[in-house]
Amino acid sequence: MVEVRPGAWLVAMAVFAAVVFLAGLNARQLWGADEPRIAGISTEMAVYDNWVQPRLNGEPFLETPPLFFWADALSIKVFGQSNFAAKLPAGLAAFAGVIAVFLLVRNMGYSGFTALICGGLLATSAQYWNNGRKCMTDIMLCAFIILAMMAFQRLTETEGFSRQKKWFLLFTLFLSGALLSKSLIGLAIPASALFFWLLIDCLYVSKKITPSNWVYLFAGSALAFIPLAIWLWLLYCSHGYEAVFTVVWTNNIGRFMGSHAEHVEPFYYYLKKLPELLQPWTILLPFALVYHFIQIRKAQSRNSLFMLCWMVIPFIILSIAAGKRQVYVLPLYAAEAMMIGTFIGPIIEGTLKLPEKININLILRVVAAILAGIVCVSPLVLFIVARILREPVFSSDNLILCLLASAGLILFGLFGRYGRHPELIAAGIFFGVAINYVAIDAVILKSRNPVYSLDPVFNAAQKEIDKGRDRQLFLYDPTERVRGGAVFYFGRRIPVAGNAGALEQIRAEVGTDKALFIADEASIATLKNIKIIYETKVKKDDMILFKFGGGK
Repeated sequence: MVEVRPGAWLVAMAVFAAVVFLAGLNARQLWGADEPRIAGISTEMAVYDNWVQPRLNGEPFLETPPLFFWADALSIKVFGQSNFAAKLPAGLAAFAGVIAVFLLVRNMGYSGFTALICGGLLATSAQYWNNGRKCMTDIMLCAFIILAMMAFQRLTETEGFSRQKKWFLLFTLFLSGALLSKSLIGLAIPASALFFWLLIDCLYVSKKITPSNWVYLFAGSALAFIPLAIWLWLLYCSHGYEAVFTVVWTNNIGRFMGSHAEHVEPFYYYLKKLPELLQPWTILLPFALVYHFIQIRKAQSRNSLFMLCWMVIPFIILSIAAGKRQVYVLPLYAAEAMMIGTFIGPIIEGTLKLPEKININLILRVVAAILAGIVCVSPLVLFIVARILREPVFSSDNLILCLLASAGLILFGLFGRYGRHPELIAAGIFFGVAINYVAIDAVILKSRNPVYSLDPVFNAAQKEIDKGRDRQLFLYDPTERVRGGAVFYFGRRIPVAGNAGALEQIRAEVGTDKALFIADEASIATLKNIKIIYETKVKKDDMILFKFGGGK
């Protein structure tokens, strides 16, 4: 094993995570239903200073507490209205989650190399990486849950109240962040996992009761509600009982019980989603599960029990809940990554012996050769893709990726010199994977912006507005995506016309030639006497820019 300073592993983890989640973040525009909506809410919060009640183009939006919107609004205030500013809080949250996994694994007594493997597995799992480069609230919830789990595990391993209180305060603070990110699910996932970890540990593993751990768990869970309660009180004072009822009941208890019929899925929904979205590491999960079950049974491993409880207990609770979305299980990927990493890391290092029939060195060399080849040809692939898509080959994003790819080549050159050290090969593999992950988002997916982004129709509207100072833009029967995207793009609220009667009122007040409207094709199917100025397809929807006048 190569002698590496302990701090060097943490630096390597930080650099790796920064590359994966922050490099080329501005390249891809805001896609889908969630990103434009969340960016619009955050922009409106920043522009109109409505920090208590999030609003979507003037309408109250209370599906989640406001912590992510606060962070996003501050980012937009600091960096301006850009894709980078909108996605930066999510990228930083994903970065923090990976670092927290690294520190947690280190505190469990594993090597820096194994901790690097665990963090790398989490960062490169499909769902975590995808959400870490999107303007979405769920990655912040995930990061706070990982941080809370790390703090509590460290708390239970620390002796003396004076030293424990620091970790208790951090545990409470991180739980508060999880609650302010996604409300009750932010407490349910870590608290349920930790409760059963302590319970099974008392009954089966250590077979001793530590009252202080239970006190810390219940006290921290109770105190974590204080920031959320303060926000709910401010919401009540400014917007009344209905707003608080919507947050507490409709969007939390109602979704769990199924009385609020949004996102209702069968109980087996997550059985498919959990392994599917851990790709490309799902194939290793069964082996890791067997290994950690054996560790619990034969070695009474509290660490293995901790990771299994983190994965299994919340999974059962989320499966029972009526409302289900694949992002709800995002915090469980950290547990899976840790189980896989703490299984394969010691194997690579040679501290965990496998049967002699398994030639681990040969396996590592084959895998390293395959991935080394991927890293080596990635600059050429990026060049070809950029040329096919008619992207500037030497744009800032592509230049960054080429530099990273070159760094990967240098790393593998060094591994050729130090090929007897498989841990260096594995570390190089992760950095090679990081380069290609960034390339997917910053080059390949970027080319799909015209197909998945609303920006083209907003650009067309802005050009029409610029033709005359008195022209006004309206949204006709818009979806939440269009409402949010319009606020984010134009930096202000855009008036809404909800039906044909509202159109006639606008015609009378604004005039035939001065009103512009953005709508989807389905909503204008029955309208007459309109003139379509611009039309584009955003994924499956035809977006229309029109005004009053004759036919098309």
